[in-house]
Amino acid sequence: MIADNLSAGNYELFITDANNCTTSRTFQLTEPTLLQPDLDQLLNNPICPQATDGEVTVGATGGTPDYSFTWELTPQQTGPTATGLSRGTYRVIISDMNGCTTSQTVEVIERFPRIIIPSAFSPNGDMVNDTFTPVATCTLDSFKMTVYNRWGEVLFTSNQVDSGWDGNFEGKTVPPNQYTYLVSYQFNVNGQVFNESIRGSVSIVR
Repeated sequence: MIADNLSAGNYELFITDANNCTTSRTFQLTEPTLLQPDLDQLLNNPICPQATDGEVTVGATGGTPDYSFTWELTPQQTGPTATGLSRGTYRVIISDMNGCTTSQTVEVIERFPRIIIPSAFSPNGDMVNDTFTPVATCTLDSFKMTVYNRWGEVLFTSNQVDSGWDGNFEGKTVPPNQYTYLVSYQFNVNGQVFNESIRGSVSIVR
């Protein structure tokens, strides 16, 4: 005899033979805790604008391990981590050994780029800090840097973030001093365009 489609709970089984003798046995059916995403294991770092290197990792708790993860992507990805993601919303189906399923939706967002600007440089030819070159943490839509002396004369202009000033003006080295710069750049985050400007000073040390 097989009893199926039983829910969790206490049951008593009665057995009677041909002589009408009866015995019984009590037993308990248990069920695992509810299968659900484990948000404590969620890893989802913002990506640079227009990037496609996003990664999302999810976990699971409850149910009956082991777990399987199926990401609704084209092409489909399996496993707790999905890679190669751009900005957007992604869904993963989590299944346990008993075929129970749950799902989790995760949004990958873009982060604001940062411009890291040195406060000094030493153009002495030793290949260490020889140029005044800002560093961008993400690719920018546009960039412009202008360096001035104390009288407002333009000493250097660049439209490339990785093209720095070597401390020269018209082929001659400028004296150790503080020089003013203006850095302007544009970027697009989550579909919105931003224009930023940074004004400051940099010291030449020789």
